[in-house]
Amino acid sequence: MFEFLGVADPARPAPKLDPEARQRQLLGLMRHLIKLAGDEQPTVTLVEDLHWMDAASAAFLDQMVEAREGSRSLLLLNFRPEYQADWTKNSWYRQIPLAPLEHDAVGELLTDLLGTDLSLAPLVAMIKTRTKGNPFFVEEIVQNLIETKHLFGVRGAFRLVTTVDKLAVPATVKAVLAARIDRLAERDRRLLQTASVIGKDFAEPVLAAVSDLAPEEFHAALAALRRAEFIQEQSLFPVAEYAFRHPLTQEVASAGLLKDRRRQTHAAVARVIEVQDADHLDERSALLAHHWEEAGEMMTAAQWHARAAQWAGLTNATEALRHWQSARRLLRDALQTPETIQLGVAVCMGALGLSWRLGTPKEEITKVFDEGLKLAAASNDITSQAALNGIYGCFLGLVEGQSDDYCHYAGEAIRLAEQTSDQGLQIAQRAFFGFGAVLAGRLKEGLASCEWAFEHFPADLELGKPYSGYSPYLGLLSAYAWMLVRSGRIAEGGAVIAKIEALARGNGEFEILTWLGLPNAEMAVACADAPAARAFAETARASGERSATPQSKMAGLASQAVACRLEGRWEAAVAASGEAVQLAVAGANRQFEGWVRSELALALLGKGDIDGAERQAELSAEVARPQPSRFDEIRGHLAFMRVQLARGGEQALARADISLERAQSLTDEFEINVYLAELHECRGRISLARGDAMTAQREFEQARQWYEKMGATFQLDRLARDFV
Repeated sequence: MFEFLGVADPARPAPKLDPEARQRQLLGLMRHLIKLAGDEQPTVTLVEDLHWMDAASAAFLDQMVEAREGSRSLLLLNFRPEYQADWTKNSWYRQIPLAPLEHDAVGELLTDLLGTDLSLAPLVAMIKTRTKGNPFFVEEIVQNLIETKHLFGVRGAFRLVTTVDKLAVPATVKAVLAARIDRLAERDRRLLQTASVIGKDFAEPVLAAVSDLAPEEFHAALAALRRAEFIQEQSLFPVAEYAFRHPLTQEVASAGLLKDRRRQTHAAVARVIEVQDADHLDERSALLAHHWEEAGEMMTAAQWHARAAQWAGLTNATEALRHWQSARRLLRDALQTPETIQLGVAVCMGALGLSWRLGTPKEEITKVFDEGLKLAAASNDITSQAALNGIYGCFLGLVEGQSDDYCHYAGEAIRLAEQTSDQGLQIAQRAFFGFGAVLAGRLKEGLASCEWAFEHFPADLELGKPYSGYSPYLGLLSAYAWMLVRSGRIAEGGAVIAKIEALARGNGEFEILTWLGLPNAEMAVACADAPAARAFAETARASGERSATPQSKMAGLASQAVACRLEGRWEAAVAASGEAVQLAVAGANRQFEGWVRSELALALLGKGDIDGAERQAELSAEVARPQPSRFDEIRGHLAFMRVQLARGGEQALARADISLERAQSLTDEFEINVYLAELHECRGRISLARGDAMTAQREFEQARQWYEKMGATFQLDRLARDFV
C-alpha cells in the first residue's frame, strides 16, 4: 500500500465549530430534547403563522416535525391554506380546517368587546354581516369605532353614540387598518411605517437608530403605537423587541410609504444592522440581502445573497441555492466590471456546487455552467474555468447518469488546473475525476489518477475544500477505496475505508461518511457479509441524517436494502430498495438507478416474485448500459441470471447465457473483478442445470479461489454447503 495509509493523521486542533457544525448540533439537540421530553410525559408545542416563516425556520421546523414521529408529543401548527410542506403527507399528520366564526360566536366576541347595551344591537348586526366571521376584522372595526368616538365606554361596557346609518365602516380589513393608520399623529405614523420596513418583528435599537426622533419623542411614539394595539412587546432582554400585532398591519403600513422613502429606509436599516450586529453578519446576511435589494442597491444585495448562500451551506442546501439564484438574477443586468465578473463566477460555481446534491434540472444548470464559463473566459480566469468544468461533470454524472461525460469534464478540469499553481484546485479536480471513474467503471484510469495525486499532493484535509464543499483529499481516498473494492481488492479497499472513516469523523466530514455507505454495501454484497452490512447500514443512516442530501439518503437506503436482503428480510429489502429506486428516478441520483434496481430485483426474487424480479433486472441493465455504468450493468446481468436460474428450463438458461457473456466482456475489458467469483459461480450453476457436472465443478473451483482471494468467508462457507 501507499505511504498515505501509514502516515499519522494530519495534525488538527479540536474540530472547528463552523456554521454547518453549529446547525447540526442545534438540530441534534432539539431532536434529543423532544424525544427525551416525550419519554418523560406527553408534551404539547404550538407554532403559529407558518405562512410567514422564512426558509431557515422552515428547515428547523421540518426537523422538529420529524423528531415527533413515534414520540408522546403533540405539535400544533396553524397556517393559511396556501402554505405547503412535505410533512403534511405523513400518515400521522392530521389537518383540521379553521372555518370563519359562526354567527353566534361572532356575537359572543362582540359581547366581550362591547357589552350588551341596547344601543349596540343594530351595530352588532352590521358587524356580523360585514366581517363574515373574521375575528381580526371584528376587532379592528371595534377599535376603529372607538378611535373615531362613535363608541363611548370601556371594554365590555360600551354604548353607541352615533346612529348606524351615519357610520362609515370600511368594507375590508385592510381599509380599516389604513383608516386607523391615517388617523395617527404624524410622528406616530412615520415611526410605524419605518418599523414596517424592518419587518414583522423588530428590535428597539434598530428602530431607534433609523428613526429621526429624539429619544423622548421616540419612546412616546412607541408607547402610543402599543396603546393603539398596532404593535406588541415581545421581549425585554437582552434588548427590547416588538412585533406587529398582525402581519396585515405591517403590510398596510408599508404600503403607505412612497417608493423613494421606502428605499431610503431599507438602506438605513441595512447600515444599522451592519453596525449593530457586526459580530453576527453571517447570520444576518439573508436579511441584509433583502434590505439592500429593496433599497435598489443590486450589487450590494448580490454580495449579501452570496454570503447568505455560503452561510446556509449544505445544512440547508435548498435555501443556499435560492440565495445563489437571487444573486445571479441581480447580477444579470449589472454593468460588467472586474468586480461583478468575479462575483458572477463565484455565484455560478456556488449554484453548480449544489446542483448535483439537489438534482437541479439539466437545462437550468447548463445555463449556469455556460454563464459562469463565459464570465471566467472573459477575465481569463483559468482557475474558475477548471472548477466549473469539474462541478458540471459531477452534475452530469450523478444527476443525469452520464458517467463518461463526468470523466470528460473532470479531465478537462484537471488539464486547466494544471496550468495553475493551485494545488487545492488540482486535487479537487482529481477527486471529481476519481468519482467519475468509479461510476463509469473506468478503474484503471481512475486508480492511476488517484495514485498520481497521492504522490504529488500533501495529506491535507483542508486543501481544495472551497472548490468542492468537502475535503478533496478524503474524496480522493473515497474514490480510490471504491475502485479497489470494484477491482476485487476487498482487503485493501476496506483498509482505506477504515482510514477515511476515522479522519471524516474527527473532522466533521459527514457527507464523506454517507458516501462510504455504497462501497461498504458493495463489499458486503460481494462477501455476503450480513453482519457487516447491518453495521454499514446503521452508519450510513446516522451520517445521512446529518448530511440530509439526496445522495446521503440514497446511500442509507441502498445500504439498508443490502443488509435486509442478506439477512433474508425480504419485505424490508423490497421496501428499502424500492424507495431507493424512486429516489433515483426522481432525478437527484440517476447514476445509481441501475445499482438499486438490481438490488430490488434480488429482493423480489427472494420474496418469490420472479416476474417482478425479472423486470427489475432487465431495467437495471437497460438503464446502466447507455449511461454507461459498467459496474451497474454487470450487477443487472447478474441479477437477471439468478432470475433465469430460478425459472429453469433451456429457454431461461439461454437468456442467462447472453447476460453472462455481456457481464464477462465488461469484467474483462474494465477489470471490474469484484464479481468474477459470482460470474464463475453462475456459469457453474448454468452448467449444472444442463447436466455438465465437470464444467460446473471447474467453475465452482474458480469461484472458490476468487472468494478466497477477496476474503469472502461467508461466500466460501455457502459454496461449500451448496456444491461439495
